[in-house]
Amino acid sequence: KEFITTDWDNGPMTLDGLKALVREIARTHTILGADICGMSAKAKADATSVKTVAEVYRFLIETLKETPE
Repeated sequence: KEFITTDWDNGPMTLDGLKALVREIARTHTILGADICGMSAKAKADATSVKTVAEVYRFLIETLKETPE
């Protein structure tokens, strides 16, 4: 809830934890794409959630640019 409001619970993950995981995967694998999801469809997107999704998007774009082919 600190980073994004969702209507499902698959366990907690911090934004830094997500970034570290993606970096580790990108280090040894080619990432072809990503699906950013999780915001509640029922609730309005709050400012924190929107900011977090935007940050994840920017991070993925930069990480995918750096992934060797």
